[in-house]
Amino acid sequence: NTNIVNEYETVNDQLDFRENYEREFKKYESIERLYPTSKKTKVDIYPKERVFTVTADYMLKNKSEQPLSELFITERVSLESVAIENARLVAHDTLYGTYLFKYDKPLQPNDSVRYTYKLKKKVKGYEQDNSIVNNGTYINRFGNFEPILGYTSGLEISNRTEREKRNLPKRVEEDNSDTHIVLEDVKNEKIRFETIISTASDQTAISSGRLLKEWSENNRNYFHYKSRVKILPEIGYFSAKYAYKKIDYKGISIEQYYDPNHDFNIENIENSVKQTLDYCQENFGAYAFDHIRIAEVPAHWPFGGFAHPGMISMTEDRLYLADVSNPETFNLVAKRTIHEVAHQWWGHTLSAKPVAGGSLLIEGFAKYTEAVVLEKMYGKRALYSLTENARSRYFSGRSFASENEPPVYKVDGQSYIAYGKALTVMLALRDLIGEKQVNHVLKNITDKHRNINKLEAISIEFLDELYKVTPQEHHILIDDWFKKVITYDLSIDESSYKELNNGMYEITVKVKAKRFETSDTGEIKQVGMNEPIKIGVFSTHPSNVKDNSSMLYYQSKIIDNEETVLKIIVKELPKYISIDPFGTRSDKNFVDNTFKF
Repeated sequence: NTNIVNEYETVNDQLDFRENYEREFKKYESIERLYPTSKKTKVDIYPKERVFTVTADYMLKNKSEQPLSELFITERVSLESVAIENARLVAHDTLYGTYLFKYDKPLQPNDSVRYTYKLKKKVKGYEQDNSIVNNGTYINRFGNFEPILGYTSGLEISNRTEREKRNLPKRVEEDNSDTHIVLEDVKNEKIRFETIISTASDQTAISSGRLLKEWSENNRNYFHYKSRVKILPEIGYFSAKYAYKKIDYKGISIEQYYDPNHDFNIENIENSVKQTLDYCQENFGAYAFDHIRIAEVPAHWPFGGFAHPGMISMTEDRLYLADVSNPETFNLVAKRTIHEVAHQWWGHTLSAKPVAGGSLLIEGFAKYTEAVVLEKMYGKRALYSLTENARSRYFSGRSFASENEPPVYKVDGQSYIAYGKALTVMLALRDLIGEKQVNHVLKNITDKHRNINKLEAISIEFLDELYKVTPQEHHILIDDWFKKVITYDLSIDESSYKELNNGMYEITVKVKAKRFETSDTGEIKQVGMNEPIKIGVFSTHPSNVKDNSSMLYYQSKIIDNEETVLKIIVKELPKYISIDPFGTRSDKNFVDNTFKF
C-alpha cells in the first residue's frame, strides 16, 4: 500500500492554478474590500506535532463611499469555518479557496461588521514550511495564515512572456506619478490588537502588545498580549524554549529571548538597543511602546531580522551567534540591532503610504539611523564599512535590474536602492545641511503622523520639508540626488606634500570628478557638476579612523570642474588623502578615491 503524504506539483501546475484563478475570479476584483480596525486571535501552537490552530475575531469597516452588497475572500490556509456578520455565503470554491458572501442588506459607508474564522495548519511530510518547528516557531507575514479580503492580483502570473503564451491580457502598469503618490487613497490603517497564545509546557510564547497575564493549564503555557495603542498589523507569533533577560531602561522594558546556549552577545545587543533608544528619542521623538522585545529565531529564515510593533525577530546566525569578540571587527551585532530598533520609528511610528517612495521613509531612514548611531559608537571606520556595502549593493543591483531604475524618491521595491543608494544620498544630505537639520525634518514629519492611524506619509512630503531648511542654491542638489538617477566618478589623480618652515605641511592634490545622469530610457550621459564634496587628509587609512585624532583635515570643497587642483595645509605628516572618503556619492570605483603618500 502507498500513502501519499504530499502531491508533487510542477512549475506548470502552479502556473495553471494562477491562470485559472485569474480567469475564474478576476470578475470579483471590482468588489470593494473591507478593512480591519481590530483583531483578536487565539493561537494554539503544538511544536512537536508541527501544528497550530487559529481562532480569529476581527472588526471590518466599509471605508468606501458606496454601500456594499458582496464580499469576496481568498484563503491562504484552508479554513475550518468563516462567517461575516449579517451576510450569507453564496459561493465557495474548495479548489481555489474562495468565498463569496452577500450581505442581508447593503453595508453602508463607515459601517462595521464582525468577521470570524477558524483554521488548523499542519505541516505534512515534505512540505516546505518553516514557520512551526519543534523549537523556534515563528509565524509571520512570510507564512501568513490570514485570509485575503478580496481578489488578489498577487496570485496572477506576472511574467509578460508567460501571460502572452497563455493569452492573458496585459497587466495594468502601476501609476507612479507624483499626482498618484499624493492622491492615492490607501485605506489600510493601524489597528487594535489582542491575542492569547498557548504553547507546550516547556516553551514561552511571545507577540506584540503588553503582556497582561501568563498562566499554565492542562500542561500548556498561556500568554495574553494586548496593544496599548493602535499598531500596524505586522504581527508575529513566537514560541521556543527561551532563556530571557529583562531590564528597565528609562521606563522601557528591554527584553531578550534567546536559546540558553546562545548568550554570547547579550550585553552587546542590550547596549545597542540603549544607544538607539537614546538617539532616536532625543532626535525623532518619544518611543511608541513601553517595551522592546528581541526574539531569536532559527537560521532557516532568509533575512537578518524583522521589526514587528514593539517586537523584533533576529535570526540566530546573524545576531546571537555572530562573532564580534575582536574589537577591531566591524560590529555586525550592533549594526543589525540598531537597524531593527530604528524601524520602531521608521515604519511603526512614521508609517509610509504603500506607494512608490514609501521604502525611502522606512528602509532609507532606518539605514541613515543605523549609520549615525554606529558612527557615534565606533567612529567613522563604521561609516566607511556601511557605505562601502551600500555602494556595492547599489551598483550590483542596478547592473542586474530588469527594469529602468527609478530615482530614490520613487523607489518601489528595489532593495538595491532602499538599502543602498538611499543611505548614500541621506549621508550626502547630512554633509550638505548638517545632521541637526536632517533630524529636524525627520522629527517634523514623524510628529505630524505620530497619532494618525492611516498610512499617509510620502516621500514628496519629506522633500517639501527639506526645501524649507535648505538654502535655495542647494535645492538643485536635493533634486539631483532624490529626483534623478545621478552617479559619480571621483578620484585623486595625484598628490604630494612639502614641509613648511613653520613645521606645517602643504599638500597639493589634483582631483578628478565626473558626474553622470541616467535617463528614463536607460541612456547614460555626462552632466555638469557644481557641489561641495568632502576632502579628507588622514594619518591612517579612512577605513581605520576611530576618532578625530587621525583626521588631519576634513572639509567640503566646491568641485565644479573635471580637474581641480587644491592646496591644503595640515599640522602633521599626512599618510592618506581622499575625496569623499566616507561614501556620500554613488561612485562605482571607490578604490581610486584615496591616495597613499
